[in-house]
Order: sequence, then structure tokens, then C-alpha cells
Amino acid sequence: MTPQPKTDGELLREFVANGAEGSFEEPACRHARMVLSVCRRASGRGRDCEDMMQNVFVTLARKATSLTELVSLAG
Repeated sequence: MTPQPKTDGELLREFVANGAEGSFEEPACRHARMVLSVCRRASGRGRDCEDMMQNVFVTLARKATSLTELVSLAG
């Protein structure tokens, strides 16, 4: 039986507890396309969108301790 993938919340809790970059990287990769799409709609400028996306994930890393109750970051 294949194990269930960890939720975004579980991975964020690991990131907060252990500082494990892989635990942050996985949900970031899961949601990068969606975040970039939202940034494109908001900005419409290619380079600005990449900067906006990077800022989203930097902010997520900084605020991860307050978001550990989440199950998914998609919302």
C-alpha cells in the first residue's frame, strides 16, 4: 500500500520544528504554478510576476509558525 502524501500543514509543521528545507520545498513546488498564475493575473508583467511569487513564498516561510494548523495552502 502506498503511503499518503503529507499535507501542506504537516510539511509546514516539520519545517517549523526542524528547519527542514525539503519540508518547505514540497508544498512550495505543489503550489508554485497556481501562485504564479495568480501573480500574472494581478500584474500582467512577466518579471514582476516572478518577483511577486518569490515574495509569496518568502512571506510563507516567515509566517510558517502561525500557519501550522492549515491542512492545505491552496486557499
